[in-house]
Amino acid sequence: MFSNRLQVAQVCRTLTHGIARVELFTAGGPSSEAQALRQNEGSALSGGDRAFLELAFWLWEGGQSPRLSALVELVDRTRLRMVGTLLVALSEGASAIDRWLRANGGAVGDA
Repeated sequence: MFSNRLQVAQVCRTLTHGIARVELFTAGGPSSEAQALRQNEGSALSGGDRAFLELAFWLWEGGQSPRLSALVELVDRTRLRMVGTLLVALSEGASAIDRWLRANGGAVGDA
């Protein structure tokens, strides 16, 4: 699916871009701000932002996946399309993920 951990971090960074006006994911993973938001169950975030943060942590750590209904109900059409195209890219492999990153304003390669 992913070519390496950097690619995962880039996807997480792209998903969380603009949430809480801070950088939540770096090339090395979640920032301290992301961890704090997660510990507070995203209470300072809108429902859509909380769902995207949950999705990013799922991609980074694995484990239990976020509820699809949370994404469908809480995000606008543009962000939902972003998730849908990411799911397709995940099924197609690392080069498709790189194309998804470029299409969604994310960095590709070394960060």
